Amino acid sequence: MQKTTEKKTVIRLESSGRRADITIELRKVQTDRRTVQLKPISEYTELSISSRLWQGVRDVGGGQCLEMVREWFGQRVPRNEFAKQNEPESGWGNSAALTSEYAVYQQRHEALLKILEIWERWHLNAMCAGTDRQREALKDCASKLYDKQCKHLEGRGLLVDDRRELPPDTRGDAWSAGYNIGVDRRPVGYKYGTAWLVEELPQEVLRELDIACRAFGVQLSSEFAEPLTPLAELCLEHSITIVPTFLGAEKEPGGGNWELRHFIVTLQRPNFTALQDIDFRQGMAFTEPPTVADVLSCLVAAVEAGEMDFEEYCSTYGQSTDSKAHEAWKACAARAPQVRAFLGDDFDQFVGAEN
Repeated sequence: MQKTTEKKTVIRLESSGRRADITIELRKVQTDRRTVQLKPISEYTELSISSRLWQGVRDVGGGQCLEMVREWFGQRVPRNEFAKQNEPESGWGNSAALTSEYAVYQQRHEALLKILEIWERWHLNAMCAGTDRQREALKDCASKLYDKQCKHLEGRGLLVDDRRELPPDTRGDAWSAGYNIGVDRRPVGYKYGTAWLVEELPQEVLRELDIACRAFGVQLSSEFAEPLTPLAELCLEHSITIVPTFLGAEKEPGGGNWELRHFIVTLQRPNFTALQDIDFRQGMAFTEPPTVADVLSCLVAAVEAGEMDFEEYCSTYGQSTDSKAHEAWKACAARAPQVRAFLGDDFDQFVGAEN
């Protein structure tokens, strides 16, 4: 028996007489299925994204029109063009007003690109015709026709994905597992296209989707997305955005043995000078770039460290008074006034917010 809980979120985009309403649907489904790894699953979340498009008052269609949405709204509008398109009747008055409005536009544009990325990758994640191995093998198949895809997989020995390593309790349940039945009535594998398989939606994707939606003043139901930390909520409230640049993996500074992912990060906030050239490192277990809250929590801690004198810094953080510790303290001391200026009168709020 299938039980479904469904929630919808709608985002409206408008520019130059064009309009798009993007509908994001999340369904929590309870039913017996199999994942793309051919493992049993009894509950999963399915994502569906679609859109309706208007040119003026004319409805020009909808559904899976991702590329049209990308064409209409996916290109970043330069600041001078944005100023012309959005100038109020009374004029901008001063550059600060334009800067603030353009910063909001930039934040929403980045959020839209993230929504389009998730749409393209995860739409109908519970309707996969192939296993993870079969889908990987089809990446170099030029045809979208089922018969030709089957021939392509057959040539690679994957038309039937035979997984003998499945646990014994699933071997007897051949029909519900989506298997073909062999002569001896034991499962002999999953044939491509004979069932809908589920690719489980990572919580990280739901979190990213929720953050992107919040840039447009809406959010996903807490039933689907984990609540944001207080610090992440503050970053959204103050329109603080991040531009991370991945430099690659490297050994930890100071000759350590651990390998870390190294980023150079810029933080931006409307009407405030950006924080640039921030060194940020994370463990190799991380698969996504750092978030605004990740970086800002470290910077706020650096302010406290940088505003101590050197002896207090070493005592508080258990450091020896060598040149290495002195360099670290100097870096915190140099960054501290920049972070205070960036957060302004809201600094104490950010200090007290947990991440």
